[in-house]
Amino acid sequence: MDVHVRRGELAIGTTVIDEPNDGIIDEIQLFGYDAEGRLLYREIDLLADSYPDAIDWYVYDQVTGLLVEHDSEDYEPPPDQDDVFTLHFEYQYDEQLRRVEQWSEGSDTTDGDTVEFTSLSTWTFAGTCP
Repeated sequence: MDVHVRRGELAIGTTVIDEPNDGIIDEIQLFGYDAEGRLLYREIDLLADSYPDAIDWYVYDQVTGLLVEHDSEDYEPPPDQDDVFTLHFEYQYDEQLRRVEQWSEGSDTTDGDTVEFTSLSTWTFAGTCP
């Protein structure tokens, strides 16, 4: 089932998943879109227990409309919120609007111990590569 409603400038979409079609909701996904139809927000409830398991946010360049930032955070239901994974991406594009750089940083906290990480990926294009 897919339901869309307008809330101000944000279009909200909800997907309810009943995988074996047994009448029991298995997963709920909530999506938020801007007026241009670009995904701004995604919330995933894998157990359909009213606690989000993951939340993502997206930011787009005002001129090109290309995705420039993406943040993600994974959650556990309360009171076990000590296992949290966060991730932040930033993207750069060339004149042909091809992605040429992806930088990310994040952290993973499990049982009070936090591991942080960063990553940089770059792409170059040769010849007539689109």
